[in-house]
Amino acid sequence: MKTALIFGSTGQDGHYLSKILVRDGYQVFGTSRKRNNSGSSVFCVNPLDRNEVRGVVKKVMPDEIYNLLGPSSVGRSFGKPEEYITDVIIATYNITDVLLDIVPAAHFVNASSVECFGDCNGPIHENSEFSPLSPYGMGKVEAANIVNDMMSTRNATNVFLSNHESPLRPAHFVTSKIVDGAIAISRGESKKLALGNLNVVRDWGYARDYMEAVALIGRNFGADLNSSSFCRYVISSGSSFPLKKFVEYVFNCVNLDHLRYVKVNREEIRRDEAMEVKCNPSKAFDILNWKSSTSLIELARLLVNASLERDRATCS
Repeated sequence: MKTALIFGSTGQDGHYLSKILVRDGYQVFGTSRKRNNSGSSVFCVNPLDRNEVRGVVKKVMPDEIYNLLGPSSVGRSFGKPEEYITDVIIATYNITDVLLDIVPAAHFVNASSVECFGDCNGPIHENSEFSPLSPYGMGKVEAANIVNDMMSTRNATNVFLSNHESPLRPAHFVTSKIVDGAIAISRGESKKLALGNLNVVRDWGYARDYMEAVALIGRNFGADLNSSSFCRYVISSGSSFPLKKFVEYVFNCVNLDHLRYVKVNREEIRRDEAMEVKCNPSKAFDILNWKSSTSLIELARLLVNASLERDRATCS
């Protein structure tokens, strides 16, 4: 039985990746900065403390290591740049340094973001140049460079994920805000929903689909050996839409016309924001036979139904 260690296992991505790996026959261990009730398989580890990182790696001796650490809100990174840059760099360095020392043969997957590429001219692919526009993106770039420089071609892969959502997203994420706002309006609990720039274009997918890709990458290291972008994957749906299209789909799910209820609040428009993000995930399909299986309209329906189900469970 193979053993996997997930740094940051209690967040959205860690939740799905853990379930996928267990399904596939792995013994899965995870880490969290906070003590939780997830059982003996989740260790409380401060990734900024090299000794704590060393301790958990030595105890688990994993065949595969997944780094899902780091805060995930691009917008909030402008208010806490040190957390999104310095902390991410130190944590990634500690993990990379320790695994090279203790389990150098382990496969290492570093989850990064297409935010590394900023306002890219054309679809983002594995050989696109880094040009981050936010502290979030800057931290991810430096982390990816650490993995590339320290590991070289030794069992490590940087995975650049586009926006990926699920019912596990916190309320401050724009997709959750839209879903919660539409449901509240449908119930007469609210009259309007204020959002930022509705014309920004993004590639949205379902987090579970994306973690299927991450798991495939972890167990198939070297499959892309002959490609021009060895050890790099872009994972996305391959389809991009303006935010207002997602808003429309969500409001349709609760039988409302979004044009009557949604207004633009200019204070919520982010500075230095890429207006259009398009991605090309063809390498993942060509090499791993992976592609996203959830469309944007299906994702909207999934998020709305999950929120309604949570509300029913709370009331019962």
